[in-house]
Amino acid sequence: MFSTGGISKKHNTKSCLKNSSQYNASKDELIGNYKIGSYSLGSGAFGGVYPATKADSDSDEIVAVKIINNGENYVRQSKIEVLILDLIKKKGGNPNIVNMIETFEHLSHPVIIFELHGVNLYRVIKNQLLVGYTVIKHIIKNILDALDFLKTNLIVHSDLKPENIVLKSKNNEIPDSGSIVKIIDLGSAMFNKRKISNFYMQTRYYRSPEVVLNITASYPIDMWSLGCIVYEMIKKLPLFPAKNTNELINYFTSQMGLPQYEYLEKSTNKNCYRKDFIRTITVKNYGIDKDMASFINSCICWDPKDRIDVSNAVNLEWVKELDDPTKQQPITKRLKVTSEV
Repeated sequence: MFSTGGISKKHNTKSCLKNSSQYNASKDELIGNYKIGSYSLGSGAFGGVYPATKADSDSDEIVAVKIINNGENYVRQSKIEVLILDLIKKKGGNPNIVNMIETFEHLSHPVIIFELHGVNLYRVIKNQLLVGYTVIKHIIKNILDALDFLKTNLIVHSDLKPENIVLKSKNNEIPDSGSIVKIIDLGSAMFNKRKISNFYMQTRYYRSPEVVLNITASYPIDMWSLGCIVYEMIKKLPLFPAKNTNELINYFTSQMGLPQYEYLEKSTNKNCYRKDFIRTITVKNYGIDKDMASFINSCICWDPKDRIDVSNAVNLEWVKELDDPTKQQPITKRLKVTSEV
């Protein structure tokens, strides 16, 4: 499943460029048994994603075809992605995680087929379509359920961000408390406690301190990202809009204060942390709903040991109340935020 809310752009009609690991599919091209549509759903360092229909079927169902670069690192990571997606399917799947339809190879490029579904959360935030804390809490609960399932199966998503969360509601692009919420793109996913490598992990705005500092990554990196996403859903702006690693560290310290010396000692990348550019302006309430402020604070911690665990987060009182219709607020209740950041 991939979002229809990604950036659509014209793609090169030349397929499988020479001396390049990128595959640029063209309109009506057959990839396996799938006929490519007229536009791209999105692209990145990994490759590209295209809408397609099954060539030998009368069905109009559109799927997402992910064509992965055939560079050695990308092929290796794609095998991990398929292994994880296959494990999720064997475990019965999860309603809040993308479902893989099939996978195969096309001209030495790994290909993964997903159901196409929904609009991504980035687009929802950008277009100011979130109305009320009840809807935001519903989205959070569904993401927590997905992360809890992943943790149960020893999986870390490793690239949680608004673009990798899709929503489908009865009212087109406007989400409500009945919207279907799914996490997509497990292209950076890993099994627990992999050492940080040069391979891509977490988009900068949602990148945790342990990834920045080159410390072993585990489940808490996803909870860090979720805390950043919650803030962004409410404020409509990223919590840490850093342009580089040094600026990101500066943002961290502005929000959380200085890290413990013992924590920094675990890092193999201490050079990125320089006290000469650090300013400390600790902010704790974010000017928002108290449940949301408390949740963000429990996710945004230097040391992952201090971060809320997903198994505890799914049992927070306000999360459990979402299943009790007598305690839900009207979805028309507008967000009340201040200018405080």
